[in-house]
Amino acid sequence: MKKLLLTVLATAPVACAIAAVPAGQLWSQQVPEGIREARRLPKSYAPKATETESIDFTMAFQVNEALSFGPSYIGRDIWQAFYFSPELATLYAGGKVTSINITSGENMTTGANGVTRVTAYLMDELGEGAFRTQQGKMTYDAYHENSIQLDEPYIIEAGKGFYVGYKCMPISETDYYIAVDGVPRNTPGGCYVGIVDNGEIFWNDYSEDFGNLNIGITIESDNLPRNGASLFGADYPAVVYPGETFDMEVYLTGAAINDVENIDMTYRIGDGEPVDVNIALPEPLAYGNYTTVVIKDVECNQVGANLPLEISITKVNGEDNIAVDATSEMPITCLGNDMGYQRRFLIEEGTGTWCQYCPAGIVVMEYLKAEYPDSFIRVAVHGGNDSMVVESTDPVLSLFETFPIMLLDRSVMFTPSLESEAMLDRYDKAWGIVPAIAEVSAIDTEIDNAKKQISVDAKVRFAVPAPNNGRYGIAYYITEDGVGPYLQQNAYSGSGQPMGGWEYEPEYVPTIYDDVARYYAGGIEGLDLLPATLEAEKEYSCRQTLSLESVAGSDFFVTAFIIDRLDGSVLNATQISVNDPSGVEGIAADGNDVAVIGSNGKIAINGVYAAASVYDMEGRKVAEVGGSDEISVAAGFYIVNVDGKAFKVIVK
Repeated sequence: MKKLLLTVLATAPVACAIAAVPAGQLWSQQVPEGIREARRLPKSYAPKATETESIDFTMAFQVNEALSFGPSYIGRDIWQAFYFSPELATLYAGGKVTSINITSGENMTTGANGVTRVTAYLMDELGEGAFRTQQGKMTYDAYHENSIQLDEPYIIEAGKGFYVGYKCMPISETDYYIAVDGVPRNTPGGCYVGIVDNGEIFWNDYSEDFGNLNIGITIESDNLPRNGASLFGADYPAVVYPGETFDMEVYLTGAAINDVENIDMTYRIGDGEPVDVNIALPEPLAYGNYTTVVIKDVECNQVGANLPLEISITKVNGEDNIAVDATSEMPITCLGNDMGYQRRFLIEEGTGTWCQYCPAGIVVMEYLKAEYPDSFIRVAVHGGNDSMVVESTDPVLSLFETFPIMLLDRSVMFTPSLESEAMLDRYDKAWGIVPAIAEVSAIDTEIDNAKKQISVDAKVRFAVPAPNNGRYGIAYYITEDGVGPYLQQNAYSGSGQPMGGWEYEPEYVPTIYDDVARYYAGGIEGLDLLPATLEAEKEYSCRQTLSLESVAGSDFFVTAFIIDRLDGSVLNATQISVNDPSGVEGIAADGNDVAVIGSNGKIAINGVYAAASVYDMEGRKVAEVGGSDEISVAAGFYIVNVDGKAFKVIVK
């Protein structure tokens, strides 16, 4: 199966698209708030007076956003489908599928639905083996549920799964025609999207990224399932402690024709005994709707990392639960009070000199450097048409939805702004006190100047025994401060919008950059350098050779971090500074205060200093000061680097 590159293009006015959009890239348009609020959760269906009842089955919640493959796919067939599993087929056996229900998207220019003609299918396999085909037309109303009636209903057979979907052909680059609920899933099957290329359909399941498709079917039967509730997920503390109780929120959805009024649940942590609880819902829960119940006074007495937490909804309204997805297993970590390590956060900034809103990211990074120099490890990953781009960071760039963007511990993604500073304050306050189960305890390095590379040995240890079997990966960055100068585009110039002083700068600002990623190793999941079984408090050497080809100065940083491949998050990170006496430029440490003055055809440097270099706006070094305090240059903007300090000057 061909894997398509996947990112999201935000439609907010403070985002920069990365240069050209690759073919097959999936874009997103958020549904306007008014529409999202007006759109209700899937309706409940009371039994009809006749023996035959009907239910609108869907794997999705309310519509949240609309997606598009972008202008490259105008005029091509786009397929969408979800899988009605054999277990569901057994549950609904004998029922008649009478219609395929499709939620329309929106044309971002007109505000109406721009894709109206569709061909609906029931299929044995994705894109082939159709046993029902129905031509249909959707209304021009955006985010409207359209019912495509089948000329011949399909009788569901027990144990025989099938795909439900449709194809359409977008005709405008502003059409967003893939409606999803925006609730990411760990289980596949709810968001298959395929594109036709040279007569072949290439499919991907995007449920992990965007949730499930807003597609469904109407099922009529005289024996629809009753008393069902599906388990959607649970929320509980990241770390719990023996002997201390905690609350656990469990999310469930109605999964049968009648309302859920009460449930019986069973949960078990690690090798502990199962615990049964009965919960009466405050309000009846209808099919397709969801709610949260709280299990109080949960206790874990087994110390360990990623212990299995099994939760099951066993009964609904006193009867056996008929839902096929009523059980879930999730990890939970239990540490003794003296266990765990200090947590340091990794923040990766997607930025570019070409990106006019990226000064916001620079402001946030400077804030973290000033306020949290020891808590947040900062890495600026440059992309697009930028002189600081390095090929090794391509896997990281694939994680970014748009520019500017920030990725915190690879679990929180946000667009930088002045409001981000308060959010990061809260993040530090909430997570800084939570012990990490693992840490990079030390980093040893050895530089090979001849090969322009560095050998890194990161020492990794876990607080408790932890099964690995490829779950944990190790990744590395080389970063550098004082890079440039380069011209930074600045959309805040003259805007009156506060942005750390950038509102007073010109449209193009000569800038010296810090935290610049010069090399990356580890891909998205990290390198597999740890053994299958991890013992408590044992140090494991994770060795890797990193390139120094892009490092310009004598001072740089090495960062090593641990990735949990289960969800892609960063468990912990450590950074050290390295000085290479044979560095390319050998920038000196800060010296005494100096003054740099631009005049007619000259730059004057007043004060005591060791060395100075002059750069033009393209980042080229045009002069070095050696025994003279005046440099003759042509008219223009320049950056003068004096003992590591940068000065902007204008020469007339």
